[in-house]
Amino acid sequence: PPTQEPVRPTTEPPTTEPPPTQPPPTKPTVTGTPATSTGPPPRAEPPTPQAVAPTTDDPTPSDGTSPSD
Repeated sequence: PPTQEPVRPTTEPPTTEPPPTQPPPTKPTVTGTPATSTGPPPRAEPPTPQAVAPTTDDPTPSDGTSPSD
């Protein structure tokens, strides 16, 4: 008898290829709180206090006596 080839099933199993590696859905970043907190939050540096320069352009001495006395 003629050698019959094994009948292959018509419904072939689908090729199991790995799913496309897609990045996870990015969550909406809450204002003020970053999603990925790396270490302590950046500390707000205090404003540098401006050195109050003495008003030398004031004709009146600091003792209060008027120069035109």
